[in-house]
Amino acid sequence: MRLAQREWGTGSRTLAIVHGINGSAALWEWFALELVERYDFRVIAVDLRGHGASGRASTYALDDFAADVVESLPHDLDVIVGHSLGGRIVERALPSLDVGRAIYLDPGFAVGVPRFLRDAPVLQPLLARMLAISAPGVPVQARPLKRQTTRDWDRRMSRQIVLDLADNHVAVAAPLVPSTVLLSHRSPLVPAGYARRLRQAGWDIRTFERSKHDMYLLDPTGTIDRLDDVLR
Repeated sequence: MRLAQREWGTGSRTLAIVHGINGSAALWEWFALELVERYDFRVIAVDLRGHGASGRASTYALDDFAADVVESLPHDLDVIVGHSLGGRIVERALPSLDVGRAIYLDPGFAVGVPRFLRDAPVLQPLLARMLAISAPGVPVQARPLKRQTTRDWDRRMSRQIVLDLADNHVAVAAPLVPSTVLLSHRSPLVPAGYARRLRQAGWDIRTFERSKHDMYLLDPTGTIDRLDDVLR
């Protein structure tokens, strides 16, 4: 599927952004504008299938999302950024892209689902409701857009994609390209022991202390500050 996109800046380097579940490219505007102002970037953000202005789909497997990203983005990227589900999609798409560096913001690398819930009828509506909850602290100017994106995404994907993530953790091995992982405070998606093993395998693992999962929206400046050395 060809994905809808937004673009900011005309810099000589290209940075792409892949959002997480119930997000959209539009929510990255404040993050993208700061990247354009501080660095020499052209920034491209996509709307994943079932989100924003991109089409709905009959399936929402991890491989489907990754194939869409490969089809839609330029293949010669200087940097690619993935948040949450978007981080897992970026990792899956990387072998088909020519990327200088990957940045993962609290990525869905090691999602866990309790065994007793896997086949429970309540899992789909429970996940859909949980994933639609917005963290407190969203800036005033972003609140209407955040409400819209959390209302409009295709919630039918909830069970399929969460179980896909749970069954396909990122292998603990050397990263394909230089890779930085910025974790939220006590990240539920990348447990501490798993993060240590990634670091030992060559990943650059960092923690944004006292941050929340949606760090790019809640504190774009603070998030970028912690990545300044790899964005320059």
